[in-house]
Amino acid sequence: MTKTLKHRILACIIDYGIIAGYATLLFLVANLFFSIFVWKPGNNPIIGQLIGFLTLTFPVVTYSYLTEKVAGEGQLVKNYKS
Repeated sequence: MTKTLKHRILACIIDYGIIAGYATLLFLVANLFFSIFVWKPGNNPIIGQLIGFLTLTFPVVTYSYLTEKVAGEGQLVKNYKS
């Protein structure tokens, strides 16, 4: 395996770890929030989809875009390996 491929795999694992951690935290916070309040987003599917998009889809896409856009992509991995 080439060094670049190893860096890309490590970067992918780090990215998915961050995203999975964020999704888990979001799940726990949402369950806590909706257990306290009576209102459920399932009562209106449009509101539920909007909440899902704004809290998970949009942040994950933005994170992915910004980490790939940054000059010196994979900088976190390069610093980690140094």
